[in-house]
Order: sequence, then C-alpha cells, then structure tokens
Amino acid sequence: MRIIGGEHGGRKFNPPNNMPYTRPTTDIAKEGLFNVLQHKLDFEEL
Repeated sequence: MRIIGGEHGGRKFNPPNNMPYTRPTTDIAKEGLFNVLQHKLDFEEL
C-alpha cells in the first residue's frame, strides 16, 4: 500500500499479515475520499 499525498506522500507499507484478503484501495478512490474529508476535518490537529 502507498500513501499518495501530504507530508508522508510516496511512503509504502504492508497491510497486516492477519488480513490476507485485504486489497489496497485504488489511488483514485483514496483521493476522492480525502478530497471530501478535507473540508469536513482539520487534519493539522491529527
């Protein structure tokens, strides 16, 4: 899996081993989700 934007953009990490059927979310789906959330949440405080 890969972080696509922000301060940690480009970093890669592996999903947990106990979840073998987990598939990565597509980049376009992640981008769409966070485009909506950026107006609802203040990510600077997280």
